[in-house]
Amino acid sequence: MSQKHPTLGVIFALSAAILFGLNASTTKVIIGAGVSAEQVVFIRSLFTGAIALGWVLFSAPKSLKVPARMIPRLLLLGVIGVGLLQWSYSQAVFYLPIGIALLLEYTAVLWVPIIALIIFKEKVKKQIWLGAALVLGGLAAVSYTHLTLPTKRIV
Repeated sequence: MSQKHPTLGVIFALSAAILFGLNASTTKVIIGAGVSAEQVVFIRSLFTGAIALGWVLFSAPKSLKVPARMIPRLLLLGVIGVGLLQWSYSQAVFYLPIGIALLLEYTAVLWVPIIALIIFKEKVKKQIWLGAALVLGGLAAVSYTHLTLPTKRIV
């Protein structure tokens, strides 16, 4: 049985938040310098995949054994799912102000329970709907602030 380490979880969550915040601005600057969104996605995915592969080879190499019938699904998920996500994200932060692009992205919190309910016919707990409502309330507050306060645009 594995032990839970809440402090370590908080450290990882804060690190992820900081890196996520840096990512949008960095992506916008890189694309503004002439690197295409497709190139950014390719380089980002290549390095992320290499780091993940190295980690798995070091920590749990047996987990890399995948049944042959799963390979097409994994390729489809990687190329279409991850690739399209990364590409559309890069396009959004290039064509929109970063704040607006990220606000639109955060509506995913609402789409997850809606898709689970409608497409997968899953029962969605009240806490999930409350969480989605709180996120949307936060998005509305940030949107209002973003639209009413003067801001400097990056690139």
